[in-house]
Amino acid sequence: MQDKLLFKFTVIADTHIRLLDSAEEGGYPSNRLSNDRAKNIVQCLNRIKPDFVIHLGDLVRNILSCR
Repeated sequence: MQDKLLFKFTVIADTHIRLLDSAEEGGYPSNRLSNDRAKNIVQCLNRIKPDFVIHLGDLVRNILSCR
């Protein structure tokens, strides 16, 4: 008998994003790549197609506020 998964999920954390016109690095030059890293994660999630995603925090820009 083949085992069947009940669900598939992913856990992500520390999603730093920058305003597109921002020169802010927050003290770390690698932060310039933060938007590209976030886009890559979304692309991976779209390929994996988890049933749900748990985001552990640090989504820190008010441009993403729910309205």
